[in-house]
Amino acid sequence: MSEQKVITLIGFAVRAGKAALGRSAVIAAHKKRQLQLVVVANDAGGKIISMLPDFGVPVYHLSTRQVLGKTAGRDELAILGITDSTFAKSFRQAFASD
Repeated sequence: MSEQKVITLIGFAVRAGKAALGRSAVIAAHKKRQLQLVVVANDAGGKIISMLPDFGVPVYHLSTRQVLGKTAGRDELAILGITDSTFAKSFRQAFASD
């Protein structure tokens, strides 16, 4: 996996409005059936980790809350969801690449 490529994709998805940022936004996207995949910081708290199996979409672990936050224009971000199928496909390819 190319972490830098995934970080770049996160930035693109955020700027395009195709990302749900934070726990509440991810849950809302899931309830609207818009959630395509979830990215969780490796250092996310137990509350975030405990809710992951409920989404029914691919879940990927990446980097830290600070790195994800900086990419999304925040101080920290423990979880984000991708709501666009085209972006989700690009993420799956980036996570699968060596």
